[in-house]
Amino acid sequence: MYLTPLVRKALDFSALTHRDHLRVGLNVPYIVHPVAVASIVSRYTTDEEVVAAALLHDVIEDSSDRYSADTMAVDFGKRVADFVACVTEDKYDASGKVASWQDRKASYLHKLSSASKEGRLICVADTIHNIESLLQTIAQCGNDVLGQFGAGLDRKIIFYEHILRTIGGSIPNELRERLVSLIEELRVGGRH
Repeated sequence: MYLTPLVRKALDFSALTHRDHLRVGLNVPYIVHPVAVASIVSRYTTDEEVVAAALLHDVIEDSSDRYSADTMAVDFGKRVADFVACVTEDKYDASGKVASWQDRKASYLHKLSSASKEGRLICVADTIHNIESLLQTIAQCGNDVLGQFGAGLDRKIIFYEHILRTIGGSIPNELRERLVSLIEELRVGGRH
């Protein structure tokens, strides 16, 4: 990943936003996730705005001060904000209450169905790293840790399969094959 001024700014902002966050189960600093996603994305594009968006992909949904896509557009440009918005879960329903896991995922899949190829690339990189992390967490901590993830293993697998069906034909073959393999590994290995 080439650290252009925009990419460095995105990295710094993501690190600052996630400074108090840990990855569930692994208890490592959260910033490892956006960096991993950006690393995967940077293997398939040199577009600095896409790489910056990969670094920022969880900022809107995870910021404690409700940082918005509009503010991100001012800070990082409209294109970066648009890429991030298409892979951001809507955590709140229309009345401002926290949405259920199922409603958040359904809304996410709906947005993903019309996402740009760049947004889909960020999504598949995010999904791949999330599954890899989940498998690592299960290997280290056992299946009891699954209660910390907001949904059981079966529901998570179904969600990942929906992502694959939604974007599978529009992502690089290597990433599609990796996602298929990881879903299968989760289906088999997550049940020991």
